[in-house]
Amino acid sequence: MRFPDASAVNRPVLVGHDEKRAGEAADRFGFDRATDDWEAAIEAVDVLYNLAPTHIHAEPTIAALSEGVYVLCKKPLVPTLGDAEEMREAASESDSLAATGFNYRYVHAI
Repeated sequence: MRFPDASAVNRPVLVGHDEKRAGEAADRFGFDRATDDWEAAIEAVDVLYNLAPTHIHAEPTIAALSEGVYVLCKKPLVPTLGDAEEMREAASESDSLAATGFNYRYVHAI
């Protein structure tokens, strides 16, 4: 399924832990390719939307920020305060923007 009414967006790479399933999702959602190697993917993107499981957030986020890649990381951000402090430090040392998505999915006002 593509999104025919959406603006043209460059989607260079989708990262997943299962390359076959990621490839199927990449085809479905209009990504150029899929991989299970997030380190290689960081070199191909301007923005990382980190949807990995929480225990995998810190390493790719820190690597992306050190390469000048903007990062949006889903919540919960990380499992430990130490990881959060490392991510904060990487963000403060980077010229890239870093954010975490936060919404109230079932709040009536949204």
